[in-house]
Order: sequence, then C-alpha cells, then structure tokens
Amino acid sequence: MQFHRQPLFVMSLSTLSLVITATLVAQSHAIAMPLQAPGGADKAQVSTAPAAGGVTVQIDIPKDAGGAEYVTVDAEKAARNYVQGTKNWKVGRNGDPKTGFIVQVASAPIVKGSNTDASSFDQRRRQAAKEAMLQAKKALVQYLAAEVSTEMKLKYVEGTPPLSDIAAAQAKQSPAEPGAIAKLSAIMNFEIDEQLKKRGIDPSLKTPEQQAKAAEAAKQAAKEVMGQTDFSDAINLAAEHELSGLQAFRTFENMGSNGEGKIAVVAVYSRKSSDLQRALLGQTGGVAPKGTPSDPVSKWAESQGPDVLLYTHGVQMRTDEHGELVLVAFGQSSPLLSSARSADAAKKKANVQAYGEMRRFLGELVASAEIDREASSLKEYADQTSEFKSESSYSEMVSARAKKLEMPGVLPAPYTWAKQHPQSDRETQGCVLMLSVSEMVNANELRKLFKAAGGAAGGAGGSNLSRPAGESNAKDKPQPKQPSGGSSSGQGAEGVEP
Repeated sequence: MQFHRQPLFVMSLSTLSLVITATLVAQSHAIAMPLQAPGGADKAQVSTAPAAGGVTVQIDIPKDAGGAEYVTVDAEKAARNYVQGTKNWKVGRNGDPKTGFIVQVASAPIVKGSNTDASSFDQRRRQAAKEAMLQAKKALVQYLAAEVSTEMKLKYVEGTPPLSDIAAAQAKQSPAEPGAIAKLSAIMNFEIDEQLKKRGIDPSLKTPEQQAKAAEAAKQAAKEVMGQTDFSDAINLAAEHELSGLQAFRTFENMGSNGEGKIAVVAVYSRKSSDLQRALLGQTGGVAPKGTPSDPVSKWAESQGPDVLLYTHGVQMRTDEHGELVLVAFGQSSPLLSSARSADAAKKKANVQAYGEMRRFLGELVASAEIDREASSLKEYADQTSEFKSESSYSEMVSARAKKLEMPGVLPAPYTWAKQHPQSDRETQGCVLMLSVSEMVNANELRKLFKAAGGAAGGAGGSNLSRPAGESNAKDKPQPKQPSGGSSSGQGAEGVEP
C-alpha cells in the first residue's frame, strides 16, 4: 500500500492568521475572503461519501473542527476541491495579510507492503498521515525562513593538435597552401598516422591483415574526443524555525484495489489555535480561550463514530460543554497478533499516539533541507559523432523535534472505538483524548494533595495511633484458604459517589 498526503494550514504570526493545505511547492497569491474563518461557528454540516467495501461514511462535523473523509477519488484532489469548493478558500493567501490566512495543499503516499505484511497496514497508514502533516510543516517553515543557495558551472574543452604538428602535416601533403577542407583532411590523416605509430602499426603496410589492423586503429583514432562540454547545476533549499498550534482541520484518504493510496491533511494554524497553544503552555495564567458551549468531547466523538474516526488523525480544537476551547487528539493502532493481549496493546499504543500528537501541537523545531542536482556531459568526436550523458539527483530531509514537556491534565480516553478498515484483515483500535487548561489546573491541585500526603515515603504509618480494645495483630488473623480451582466471575465494590 502507499500513502499520499495533503495538509492544509491556518497560521497566525503575531497578527497574521494562516491556513495551509501543504504541498511540496508552496504557493502564495491574493485571494478572496473565505465564507468562514478557521475555527469558527459550532453549527454542523452533514455529508456522505462512499468508502471501500461498499461502506458509506457519514460525516457530521462542526464547522470549527473539520473532520475526516474516506474518498474514492485521489485524496489530494479531494482536499483541493474541499478547500476551493466547500470552503471557498484558495491556495495561497485568503483575505487581508493581517487578519486573513494562507492555504497550501500537500499529500503523502501510503507505502505499499508485501502480500505477507498485513500486520503493517495500520502503521503504513499512520506514517502517511504523519508524513503529510510533516510536509505541511515543511511548507510553513519554508514560508517563514527559507534559505536558498545555487551553484552553476559550464566548462568547454576543444582538443586540436599542436601547431607544429599541423605545419608538418601540411608540408607532408602539399607544398601549396591548402584550403580549409584539405587542411582538416591533412590534420586528420596526420593524427591517424600518429595514432597508428603509437600502436606499433606502420600505415604503409599493405597486407590484408595489416590493412585490417590499420583500419581498426584508424577507427579508434577517429573516436578521439575533439570537444567536450560539461554543465552542472545545484540548488540547496533549507529552512528551520519553531512551529506550534497546527491542527489537522480535515483529513482525506483513498485506497485503490492494488493496495496503493494517499492521505491528505488539511492543517490549520489560526489566532485561536495560537491562543490555545499558549494557554496550554501556561503562558496565560490558567485562563483558557472561550467559545460557544458545545457537546462534551465524549458525546461529540460518539456522534462521529468509528466510520469517521478511522480516517481522523492528529489533533483538532473544540469547545466543550462549558465553552472552553480544548485540544482533542486522535490515536489508533491495530494489533500485531490475534490474541486478546495484542488487542489490549493496540489500545495502549493508540493512547500513546494521541499523546504524541498533542505534544507536537504544543511546539516543535522543524528543519527541512532539499538538494536538487543535475549535470550533463557532451563529447564530440573526430568522426563527427557525439555522445550526451546526463545525471540528476534529489534528496529531501524534514525533521520535527520536541523535547520533554510536562503535560498534566490528560484524562483517560473520553471515547474509544474499534473498526476494521475495509482493506485490512484486523480490527483497528482507536481513542480520543482531551487536554484542557482547566484539567491542567485540576491535575496540578490534585498533585499537590498527593504530594502532601507523602504515602510513598513509608514510615510508621498509623502505628502511633490508639488501637481499639480487642483488636488483634494481623499475624494473629486466620490465614486465607487455598483456591479450589474452577472458573469464576464477579464485580468489585462500588465506591462512594464523587
């Protein structure tokens, strides 16, 4: 299978908001204002799209959150149609430079695996989604801090015999001043004779064997390079900058019957995402951005269902039931084996993936480097033939690094799901996590309580407290009976209502 990706960004640099649907080559031109700004209203829109295996994906997506879609057409084309048609945005700048945003388009291939490598299908899809987002980040960092260097060379060398050899050839041919053609012929004959002599062949020999050797030597001599042109061109494009606050506004995926496909991501960076990122980094004093109250994240995720969440990657912004702007992360993983233990491990890996997506949202140092080189060589021979050779090479490196960061307040998955991809032989396990400023504050307060209790330090415990009359030591209590075997089931005690 092969992944293809296409991201979209919206970004905000001080007063600038950007939307970028990343593509390998960034584009920027003035365009009309969008119908709505990224991260806007809470009203939902419903659409359907046929998926592989006859499954229909129904999408019920709040306008400020984007969503996901499995498409039967090329994912990159679908993303562009979404940007330009559904959203009425354009690739490049939308609106005023201070208040508008920028749109780009990018995609990544789903790498094709072998027929015996079904267990990696899930990983190849995840890789395509991450690579698509990485290409989006590359386009953005190039917009911010591109550095370009070029080097071009041209060299031409033309070989002719020394002037003394030309004079000798002329004297040997005729005492009269030869014309241009005769002069060239004399030079050629002189060169051939010289080459034959160097090879130990006398040009005056007349036997068939001698003539054959002389003809072969003359053929080789005629292939002597008389002129050579070398050309080379090298372009280096590099960029490095801090990025944060990118959300996967919408994702698209398509898979063909041959196992090849593509994933496109519409990534958004706006003033609202910048405000949330700063608040989650503790730069606003515990004050979270506000919006219109919406459904709890768990209820919203349940309304999307596995059919949509299977094709959803990265992070998105939403408002919760209190109107607080929160960060929602999506993770998924498929079990490597058919055992229950492997299925449980897949759930845990999905959880870790979601944590990673949240960390990336909070800030990364993104660096990219591209080198495009091409060279050619043209050789022109004495027999009027020529030979052209060309070579080219391209290399690309993109990295996004994020150091350790404390992230308290991530609650256990508000919503989990399981769904078998139409082209997979195993069920994908997925989860939706939420990170909010209010939960960070609550976690910090709870951490203080636990730390003050100090139970982990050990010590005398309650031994200094008065023991009720008649209570015996633990060692005097009856020992438990040995298990009798057999199967069992039951439920633990219910705790006090919180």
